Amino acid sequence: MKMKKKKNMTTHNFYAPWEYEKEEFDLDEKSKKGLQLKKGGCFKSKFYKDENVRYIYQLDYNPKIEDPLQYRESFEEQGWQFINSTFNGWHYFRKLYVEGMAESEMKIYTDKQSLYEMQGRWMRLIGIVTILYFIMAIAYLIMGVLSKETTILIEGIIFVVLFLTFGMGIISVNRRRNGKTAGFVPPVKPVFLLTFATLFVIMGMLFFGFYHATIHEENFTLVNLADENTPWSGGTFTVDRKGTYELNLDFSDEGGAMTVVIQDINGSVVYKNNADSCRVDGWELKLEKGTYQTFYTFTFDEGSTESQVKVDMEINK
Repeated sequence: MKMKKKKNMTTHNFYAPWEYEKEEFDLDEKSKKGLQLKKGGCFKSKFYKDENVRYIYQLDYNPKIEDPLQYRESFEEQGWQFINSTFNGWHYFRKLYVEGMAESEMKIYTDKQSLYEMQGRWMRLIGIVTILYFIMAIAYLIMGVLSKETTILIEGIIFVVLFLTFGMGIISVNRRRNGKTAGFVPPVKPVFLLTFATLFVIMGMLFFGFYHATIHEENFTLVNLADENTPWSGGTFTVDRKGTYELNLDFSDEGGAMTVVIQDINGSVVYKNNADSCRVDGWELKLEKGTYQTFYTFTFDEGSTESQVKVDMEINK
């Protein structure tokens, strides 16, 4: 039994704005093999099988068209058949390929001014996106360093990679305009795939609890305290999501004993420890969403003239 050949085909691909010529080249190569574009898209394109014809393809970028009919007719007068438009302003055109046709007939823009105007339309948008990536990269790197949060640092590095990729894309286009070699620009598809894969892994680790993020930390030393039995207030911290958290605690009270208490905003105690010294690693805390506070009570041995209290506390998710 003979299998029927597929007449239609869908591809999933992604091109950066400065890679539009690469997309045109890829469409031309598919047409040589008998795959003709039915509908172009940012992430998905549809093709149909027709080996009896060959086209050349061109893209235009214009997100603000006042008269779509007149816009299409202006290109059709030059022999370009309109295929479709995308939601973000890209328009696909094609023309029958004729052996030996002039180079100028294979381009939708035959003069530099029109070409540069088209490029300028998407370069302005990409310039804004690049600046936003730069701001996000600086902000996340600073927050990551100050909070010592690895996930925030990784997100900052991702924004750095995106900023450099988009920045090099703009530089590449400008270099070509000035008659220079384009220079290296990272391929956008693997960059974005790696970026989204990294973010997906980070979110998965946080969701399933494989990653330990510090939500609260206290480190202090107190010397020569007066004898006091009233609770001494430590710090407060906020839990954004209900779950099991990990307590690491190392404390000592030379010349006496101390009580460590962690309680919620309503006064309900979630952890309590009384000793002259103690070390706790990986103690499970069942915490609800809300605000919590630590308290310390110190007692000293009778006749003690000197005291020194050390506390090293860390609560992780």
